[in-house]
Order: sequence, then structure tokens, then C-alpha cells
Amino acid sequence: MAAEYSLPVMIHHNIAEHYRDELIYLEEMQRALAHNRNTNIIWAHVGISRRIEIPDLIEVTRELLTENNNLYYDISWIVFEEYILTDLEGWAALITEFPERFMVGSDIVGHWDRYAEEITKFHTLLELLDDETAQMLAAKNIVDLVKIAENGTEKRRENPPVFAENVPTSNSTDNTENSLSSSTITVPPTDQENTSPTVSNVLIIIAIIFSAVAALISLITLFIVSKKAKHVKFKE
Repeated sequence: MAAEYSLPVMIHHNIAEHYRDELIYLEEMQRALAHNRNTNIIWAHVGISRRIEIPDLIEVTRELLTENNNLYYDISWIVFEEYILTDLEGWAALITEFPERFMVGSDIVGHWDRYAEEITKFHTLLELLDDETAQMLAAKNIVDLVKIAENGTEKRRENPPVFAENVPTSNSTDNTENSLSSSTITVPPTDQENTSPTVSNVLIIIAIIFSAVAALISLITLFIVSKKAKHVKFKE
């Protein structure tokens, strides 16, 4: 449904376990991205949370962006303090390399007293970017993703949906364990006649509400960043 209505999907999921640099969840994200290239996925705070230690996160991020044109990154919360601020030049270079694929965020839920503080902290990074890239990171990228959803098929990607085929992983068709461990994604046939119109309508309404809320948050972010940016001199 996200692909059909061009709605971006945000995923809050760590890239690794606590205190382990093995990227054990990376394959799951890669499978999700490959499942349907028409679905734009935003990976919240670059897959980082507390006690996640990935020394080469910049290179991992660069490789994923190169391989997946439907992947976007939100740089909110702790990834900014524990990773980006420790290598501002490196992250500025990465964002400049992929200017349409990053966006600021707050990761704030349920309360808004620290919202302005969480958003304006990004000025340290914005100062290292050219004006156009800074505006894309601060507001334009998320606004464009929401506009894609609002415009329906107007900005659909050229490549058609690509789904993994259901390929057996062993000679035994009864081996449930092997079937579940397959690296492919099984897409069951859809019985259109059994689809409940009521459920479909509810899902469409939820999608519209999500789009409206995302647009409102984006406009608030744009207003705050633009107001503060008047006092920030970007590099020429």
C-alpha cells in the first residue's frame, strides 16, 4: 500500500545489537529495501540507538545508499551526538555526496518542550554545507517525499515493483524450518474477492492521516530552521 500511494515508510530498527559491531540486522533491511523498489524507506537515526557501536558507520551508510535508491536517512536523536558530532567533516561530505537522501528529525514522542532545541542543534552541521544542500537536509527532502505521496503517481519511480520469487531452499517441500530461513521473501497470492472494502478504506484513511501529520511536522520544522537560519551564515 505504501508503494501504491507513494507513502514513505519510516523504520525504527537498530543496525546491530548492543555492544556488538556485527551488523546482524543489516540483511533484514536490505531485504525490505529490495522487496519493492517503489517503496521509499526512511531509516530512523541511521539505525543507531544507545550502546550501538559501529566504527565504520559512514562507510556502511555510503554503501547502502549506493546500492538502494529507495533508502533515506533521518539523523535524529543519538546518532547526531555520538557519531555525527565526532566527525562533522566526514558526515558533511557524505551528505553532500547524497544530498537528497538525508533529513533532520527530532525523535520526540508525546511532548514538545524540547522540540526547538532538538531541531536547532543541527546548525553545527548545516554550517558545513552549501546553502542548497543545507536547505535540502533541513526541510526540502522530507517535504518532497510527502509531496510524492500527495501527488500519487505523478512522481512514481520509473522502475516497476520488483518482488523476490518464492524459491525453495531445499529439495524437501515439507521442510518448514528451511523454508522459514530462506533469504527470499515469499509474497502470497492476493485474493481480491476476499479483500474487505471496510479494511481497505480504513487503511487509506490512516495513510492520508499519516501524510497530513508528516506534512504538518515538516512545515513546523521548516519554519523553525528557516527562522534560526537567518542568524547562521553558511559557507559560500
